[in-house]
Amino acid sequence: MAGSRQTGEAGYLRSLDTANSLDEYRWPNVKSLEEATMKRLIKPLFICALVLLCASSMLAQEPSRPRKFHTTYKIDMFAEPGVYAKKIGNVPSGVIFEALEETERYGGSIKLTYKNKTGYVFKAEVQRYMDVPAPELVCWSNGYKIIGSVYRYFFVLRNDGTLPYVGNITIRLFDKEGKIVLEKSADYSEGINPDNGGPFLMDTAVEAPRFEVEHKDGKIKGGTGKFIERL
Repeated sequence: MAGSRQTGEAGYLRSLDTANSLDEYRWPNVKSLEEATMKRLIKPLFICALVLLCASSMLAQEPSRPRKFHTTYKIDMFAEPGVYAKKIGNVPSGVIFEALEETERYGGSIKLTYKNKTGYVFKAEVQRYMDVPAPELVCWSNGYKIIGSVYRYFFVLRNDGTLPYVGNITIRLFDKEGKIVLEKSADYSEGINPDNGGPFLMDTAVEAPRFEVEHKDGKIKGGTGKFIERL
């Protein structure tokens, strides 16, 4: 297995392998993907791939329980997600609730039920809650492009938990027969903080319709997404 050890600033991922063309892309320890792109000079090709983030679904791990959130101050509840939705009530500070649904449009909304009312609150106004604080890695694909004879796959990795993730991460791509065509590792000894992460890409010489991310707490499996274009 080829591997590289990350020893720089916490939250950064250098190239999983220079031959894999990831050396140009790091995962800054910032609060959003927009800030991440501002910290580096990202190639136009890669920026185009990031635009697909809002339209892509999270091809992630096995079905899990609804995520929990909590309020730290009084917030409004709306009938629908969106900035112009009708207000139907409010949720006071200190309430812990399960997300019935999470949307990304308009900055993200969460569907919940509180005191027999079901509505939406803005994700930016609440904080993630876990019964047992822990890191929680998620990874999904934004699709792929064919550039000459190279298959270029675009991914996003993020820590959605409440504690930093510290440890090794291994990423594998599989061909149609289920054989590993690419495997790279990185060591996050300094941690990936909550709400942090970023985009990265992987290049292969053959089509790889499935991916797997192995970390110390388990595995994330999914498809590598839809074909974007041929260049």
